[in-house]
Amino acid sequence: MRTDAEVVPYNNFGPADLTGSTKEGRGALLDWLQYGYVTPSFGRSISRTVEYSLNDFALSQVAKDLAPEDYDKYLNRSAGWQRIWHKNISSLNFTGFLAPTWPNGSVTPGYDPLDCGECEWSSHSYEALPIEYGWNVPFDMRSLIKFMGGEKTMEQRLDQMFVPGLRKGDVGSGGTNTLGSFNILDSFVSRTSF
Repeated sequence: MRTDAEVVPYNNFGPADLTGSTKEGRGALLDWLQYGYVTPSFGRSISRTVEYSLNDFALSQVAKDLAPEDYDKYLNRSAGWQRIWHKNISSLNFTGFLAPTWPNGSVTPGYDPLDCGECEWSSHSYEALPIEYGWNVPFDMRSLIKFMGGEKTMEQRLDQMFVPGLRKGDVGSGGTNTLGSFNILDSFVSRTSF
């Protein structure tokens, strides 16, 4: 686990995404270590940032007993998802969403949390919309509730995820295009290893 969190894997230049390894480890680890999040210079910048945050949280929990000297390091790194949360981005009458963030703090022009392009390996998010990835920090719900505007607003945002017809186009080969923004099958499948 520590190697995965610290050693940049060899880029195998897989045709799905030439920006980083598609086979081993954290292919965008260079950005993660330098900025604390993954920039759009790598494919799946939103997905990877959220997933690396969860990876480091899990590592912090293992380190608590096995390598206590690493606990704080990985727990602090697990907050990386917060670095790509932008309070000024609005959608569906709500404000504050994850966004592809460049090293200078700017967001990719024309960004919309309801659109992922094709939701493929080279997109900002993979097999799910960016708005869906915003819910994938179960280890830091207290911060997420605060960032979303409090418990009442968070509940309203969650309800909004189930309103039919909110998707803005195709979500690529890995997703489906049914119902509202929240696709429980897609969210489960894309985050589960078989």
